[in-house]
Order: sequence, then C-alpha cells, then structure tokens
Amino acid sequence: MDARKAEPNPRPAAMSVGTYYARTPALTIDPAGTVADVNAACHELFGAGIDACKGRDFLEVERRLVGEGATGLFPAGGLTRRRRMAMQGDAGGGPSDGPFLLQTEEIRAVVAECTVATGPFGPARLRCCEMPILDPETGLCVGSSLGLEVAEMADVESFRRAVDLRLGHDLLWDVYAASYDRILTEMPFYLEVLDRHREALSPDAVGSVLDLGAGTGNLALQLLDLGKAVVAVDVGRAMLDRLRRKLGGSHAGRIVVVEGSAEELPGLADGSFDGVNILLALFDMADPARALAEAIRTLRPGGVLAVTEPRACFDVDRLMAFAEEALHARGVYESLAEDWTRIRAVAPLIHDVIADSEGHAAIKKGKTLHAEAILDRLRAEGFEHLTFRESHHGNCATITGTKPRPS
Repeated sequence: MDARKAEPNPRPAAMSVGTYYARTPALTIDPAGTVADVNAACHELFGAGIDACKGRDFLEVERRLVGEGATGLFPAGGLTRRRRMAMQGDAGGGPSDGPFLLQTEEIRAVVAECTVATGPFGPARLRCCEMPILDPETGLCVGSSLGLEVAEMADVESFRRAVDLRLGHDLLWDVYAASYDRILTEMPFYLEVLDRHREALSPDAVGSVLDLGAGTGNLALQLLDLGKAVVAVDVGRAMLDRLRRKLGGSHAGRIVVVEGSAEELPGLADGSFDGVNILLALFDMADPARALAEAIRTLRPGGVLAVTEPRACFDVDRLMAFAEEALHARGVYESLAEDWTRIRAVAPLIHDVIADSEGHAAIKKGKTLHAEAILDRLRAEGFEHLTFRESHHGNCATITGTKPRPS
C-alpha cells in the first residue's frame, strides 16, 4: 500500500519559530524505510538536492542531509529506526515491507534534536518528531511522518520569507495546472511549438526521451503515441497528477513519471537518452543553467535537444493580449472565462520570475536563461545543426540541435 495514498489529513509539521506550519510532514517514510515524500519547507532548508532523496532509504537520506557521524534526523527510539533494527535482527527476514500492526503503546510521538547546516540561513537546531501513520480504515500502520521544527536558526527571518514565497509560488502553479490544458490547447502558438518539438524528436533514431518540466504531459503523450520511451520529470505534483490521468493502457511500461527537480538527476546516467525535451520549463527553475547542464549530460552524443524558452524581449502582457484574442477568435472565451481568470492570476508571477525580480531571489538561485543565452551555450558545447525559430508572437523561441559526437 502506498503510504501517500493511505495517509489521512496529516497533522501539520512545524517548520519555523512559532508562526509557520507546513501543509504536510517534512518527510514521509513508508514501511520499508524509504522516503516517500518531502514538503516545500524542506526545499528551502536543504536545497534542491532534497528531491533526489525521494525513493531512497532513510539512512542514505540522513547522511545526505545531515552528514556522516552527526546526530540523525530520525529519533533513536522512533518507529523507522526500531523497525530497521527488527528487520536486521530477525533471521527470518524481519517485518514485511507492507502495512503492519502496531501495539497500542507503540503509537506515540518520539522527539529528538539535531543540528544541520542550511546554506544561506546558517546553522539550525531542529526538533525532530516522528509519528506513525495509521490507515483510518484498517488501523494498520502504513509508515511514519517526520515533523521538523526550527528551534534555532542564524537567519530565521530570511528562512520564513523564503518558505512563504515558495508556498505561494507552488500554490499559484497548482491553480494554474487546473486550467493549463483547457487554455493552452486553444492557443495556436502553443500548438505550433508542440508540433515543432514532436517533429524534432520523431526520428526513429530517437527511441528514448527525457522530458524535463513535463507538466501535464501534452508532448510526452504524443511521443508515447510515436512509440518512444519517455521519462517525464516535473516538480509540480498537480501537473503530474493530470499527466497520470491521461495515460492509457497502450502507454504502460513506456513512461516513467518522476516528481522532482531537473537541476539534479543523480539516477540518470550520462548519455542515457536519445532525445531531451524542455518546453517552457527552465524559466521557472531555481537554477536553469544547472538544469540545462543536466539535460546536456544525459543526452547521448548524436542525440537531439529541443528547447523552447522566453526570449530576452519577453512581454507577458503582450502575450496575454494575443492569448485572449485567440480565445475570442475561436469562440471559447465565455466557456473558458474561469480558466482564463486563473491564467491571468499567474501572469505577474511569470513576469517576475523571467525578469529575475528581487522578490523571487529566494527561489531563483540562478539567473533566467533566455533563448538567446541557451543558443550561445549550445554553440559553446559544440552542438550541431542548430536552429532558432521565434514563437509565441516573438516572445519565445524554439532551439533544436544535435549533441556532438566525440572526435
């Protein structure tokens, strides 16, 4: 049983001094001791590398986040450590990895403290509280939640602002996801870009594609229909939920959906994909240059890269005007009025992120890579057969190219 699906409305986990409470536990751990989920505050506390912790054993995660020999995040008497000791000490293989029964006295919170380095916020002393998660229907334990409360931090005010900004940012994109498909699929300039990317990645030599910032999977599904194998990566849970709902039986076994950051892809080997797709995704990433470097690293020599990103002259108000005009021209403005209102609400955020506004410095660790800068980077990397075509009424551009083979 998936602990994330079985978990009832979880008790919020404190993640600052007194006033901020995360919507979900800092970490959720399944019965096998694997980290199943992390919350937004952890992204600020530990950085983008936290995404690579999902799906990994809790001891490995602890080493990555706290370091070797330090006091661990997971309390010594907590459920996760007790269960691991039972597994190691039982000659018969120990407890199973599925839901299990807890004795009444075991259903309790266990608290410990540890000190971590938090990058821009300085050292922090955390109170770590682990609690079992019980399935409300069966009463079986389906894992545990780890709450983290900041007891002390060198720059706690900056941390609080960063977390508030990230939560607001994530919420806006969750709202955006609800209207994303209904609006964009009515936009001729978006459909034109989809066609460009599909065409670039359609050759038979492109059998596997890494789709970074896959969103709701509009291109991923087209690639699957062409017979490609796809790994779809996105940080947006709402977007990926919609992607999963679109998948049909014919797609089974040919797509892997990864909720995580494109800036760090440790599970993907160098040169492991025939094609890489990035469609309006880098601009909203914390470190776009790092994500582009990962795209290049994972692309095999001779493989195809297709990227569409905003140009330096990007004007969100001008683009929104073109979009509204398109809705009227297609006769769908009235039926999509509520969706259009949601999209309009996100427009100021898009402007601020692309413009590298000071208010978004807590999220954006690197400057926006405009299409012109991406073209320069690919030239410097020796990419061949490069093309640069404007899109979105001149606001964006599509770049395609082939990674050079070793000479």
